[in-house]
Amino acid sequence: MPYRRPFPALRSRFSLLIGLSLFCVLPPTLAASRGQQRSNQTPVATCVKCNFSQANLANFLLNGANLSYTNLSGAYLYGTRLQQANLTAANLSRANLNSSTLNGANLSRANLQQADLSGANLISTNFARANLRRARLAGALMEKGQFIRADLRGADLRYAQLYRANLQGADLRGANLRGALYDNTTRFPVGFNPAAAGMLKSGL
Repeated sequence: MPYRRPFPALRSRFSLLIGLSLFCVLPPTLAASRGQQRSNQTPVATCVKCNFSQANLANFLLNGANLSYTNLSGAYLYGTRLQQANLTAANLSRANLNSSTLNGANLSRANLQQADLSGANLISTNFARANLRRARLAGALMEKGQFIRADLRGADLRYAQLYRANLQGADLRGANLRGALYDNTTRFPVGFNPAAAGMLKSGL
């Protein structure tokens, strides 16, 4: 009978936690169990050009992390907190960022093609020149988001909140913006008609 490694999924998860503990503060429950949690400790991670493709990082606390140029393609980041994180030019294609928090994060030039950002908190997030083709952003909070020259072709932006967002130069061909909210301060590409795209204007 061929030998099989016991609990491969658990072993993989454990190895990932050990690897991450080398450069970042673990989630509070895990850190406390290892006696590593300190009062008023600010979690800061640095892992430039690392490979976390297909990794399970759900609900991790990575606020302020420097993950620029890191490969997170297909990673599971549901509910992960990445406020003020640096994800410049990171590969997040097909990653699951549903309900994650990326307020103030820098994702300029990041690859988010077919990523799931549904219901994510993306307030003041920088997506300048990012690849968001066919990304799912339905219901996302995108107030004051920077989408200058971002590629949003075929993206799902239904019911997203785009108050004070800057979409100048963005490619919105084929994007679904039905029910998305905007106001007088939202900036669109030249010639774009938000009403014709099914967007709803708010007086707020």
